[in-house]
Amino acid sequence: MPGPRRPVSQINGARIDLATACLLNGDLDSSTEALNPLLTRPASVRNVSLVGRLARTRTTLLSPAWAKNSQARRLADDIDQWLATGPEPQQARAGGS
Repeated sequence: MPGPRRPVSQINGARIDLATACLLNGDLDSSTEALNPLLTRPASVRNVSLVGRLARTRTTLLSPAWAKNSQARRLADDIDQWLATGPEPQQARAGGS
């Protein structure tokens, strides 16, 4: 499917689910590879579903299984930064107060 016609939210959701599955199978490298395209996307692609899924992935990275892994902590920090850098609230963009 051509780029402009791809369902961005669904593709990113699948990336997050794949990354979490990789973590649960002990494969941090594949998890990082799955998430990198999403983490470099602008805040405008963010929605409630992606935020919730990504927050769960971050929780998995902070679990005891990954707690001593510096690469896992960096990925959790990257996720945290992506989650914290949100788009402007709808009301502000519409010119409201």
